[in-house]
Amino acid sequence: MKALRIIYYISMPAFLIAGLYNGITANFIVFFAQLFLALAAAALNFWTVYSFKYTQKLQDEVGLGGGETALRIKIQNPGPLPVALMEIEVSTADPGEKKDLSFSLPPFSEKSFDIPILMPYCGVYEIGMAKTHLTDIFGLMRLPFDMRKLFYYRQPRLTVYPAVEPLSGVSASLMDEKLFGGAYLKLAEEGDSMAGLREYREGDAEKRIHWKRSAGQVALYVKQYDQPLRERVLIVADASPHGLKGEEKLIYADTLCRAAAALCRHSLLRKREASIFAKSASDAQPNRCAGAGSLEPFLKWLAMLRFDGTKAGFAEALECAVSEADEAASIFVLTREPDEKLINYLESISVRVSSVSLIRIEEKKAYDGRLHTLFIKPGEGVAKSLEVDL
Repeated sequence: MKALRIIYYISMPAFLIAGLYNGITANFIVFFAQLFLALAAAALNFWTVYSFKYTQKLQDEVGLGGGETALRIKIQNPGPLPVALMEIEVSTADPGEKKDLSFSLPPFSEKSFDIPILMPYCGVYEIGMAKTHLTDIFGLMRLPFDMRKLFYYRQPRLTVYPAVEPLSGVSASLMDEKLFGGAYLKLAEEGDSMAGLREYREGDAEKRIHWKRSAGQVALYVKQYDQPLRERVLIVADASPHGLKGEEKLIYADTLCRAAAALCRHSLLRKREASIFAKSASDAQPNRCAGAGSLEPFLKWLAMLRFDGTKAGFAEALECAVSEADEAASIFVLTREPDEKLINYLESISVRVSSVSLIRIEEKKAYDGRLHTLFIKPGEGVAKSLEVDL
C-alpha cells in the first residue's frame, strides 16, 4: 500500500510537467483527477477524525499492584462512508506492554474490544486510546493524530495501589522487637480494656467517671485503660528517583511503596498508629493512619506519590518529619543511596528514639553497622527482607 501511494504522488507532478511540456489535454485531465482524489481522501480522513464516536471504560478504576483489570473500547461509525483502516495505539499501565488495534468500519457500524490491562507497578496511569492512524478508502493518505491533544479528550485514570505483603514480624533492634511484640503496656487515658482507677483531675471527661466507686468516697474516681507503651511508627520515604529512568524508576518506586505498605499494615494490626512522610517535588503532605479501616487511604496516598523529587535536602526533610511525629517510638527510613549527612542525622536521633531502621531499596552492599540496616532488592518481595534479622 505504501509503495502504491509513493507511485501515485510521484506520477502527479509527472503528468503536470508532461502536460505543460507537450500540451496534451489528457495529461492535465489525469493530473487534476489525481489532485481531486487526493483532496477528497484528505477531507474524508479529517471528517472521520471529528465524526467517529467512541466510549472507553475501565472495569476497575482502582487496582492492586500485580493484578489485572480490563479496558472496554467501543468505536462507532455513524456516517454513510466507510472507514477503510483505523489503527489505534492503546496506553496501558505496563511500560513493557504494547497494545495496538487495527480494524475497518462499514457505514453505520461499531466494533468493541475488551483489552486486558496488567498492573505490574503502583502509581496513577492514564489508560486508553492514544495515537491513531486513519487510512481512507482509496488508500491514498494515512493521517496520524494524537487523541490526547484534542481539547475534549480525556483518558480513563487507573490508580494502582501497592501490593501489601503480610509480615509475621519486623527485623529491627531490640527495642523495635518490644514495640512490635505488643507485650509492654502502660496506663492510659482511654482504650478498650480498663486497668484501674485514679482520682479525678480537672479536664477529665465526665463519661470516664466511675460513679459506683465515687459514690462511697469523698473524691471522684475515673477509669484508666491499657494502652501500648510505644504506639507511633514513622515511615519516611525518599521520593527522589536517584537518577533512575523508565521502568527502573517504576520498579524502585513500587518496591519502596510495597515496603511502606507492609510496615503500615503490620503496625495497624498491632493497634499502632502509623505516619508516613515523603519528600517530593509535588510537596506530599504527611499521612497518618490508625485502625484497620485506614489502610486503604494510606495505600492511595502511596499510589499518588510522585517520585520526582531531588536527593538534596532529604536529611533536612527527615528532620522536619521527625519533629512533627509526636515522639514516634520507631522510625523506618526508606531510600536507595543514603549519604553521610543522612546517616549522621539518623545516628544522632537513635539515642532518643527507641528504634531507628534504615531500609535501602538496592542490591545488598557492605555497610559499617552504624545503623540497623535492611536491604531490599528492587522488584523482589519485601516480606523476606523485612522479617530476616541481619
